[in-house]
Amino acid sequence: QPYMWPQVSQLQSFSYLCLALTSVAFIYDWPWLARVALMAPVILLFWQVREPDCRAALAERLYQELESELPKLQRGEAHEVIVQKLRFSREAVP
Repeated sequence: QPYMWPQVSQLQSFSYLCLALTSVAFIYDWPWLARVALMAPVILLFWQVREPDCRAALAERLYQELESELPKLQRGEAHEVIVQKLRFSREAVP
């Protein structure tokens, strides 16, 4: 499932773009562009580590929780769903 974790896909695509920029920088002898292009994926990675949970992962967890409760929901019974978004920062997210 290539799109299950969009953060990985974004990081991979961005890394390839940065490698292309680095090759252009080597051809035209622009060392500053090569340095920036090689550091950019690392900066993106640190940004993604700050919030490791994406919408697709959250939706998958909701689906897995509600899938087992589907017969009760079809009968009209209530089911309380508690969802928390994963973060590594100090602030709490409901």
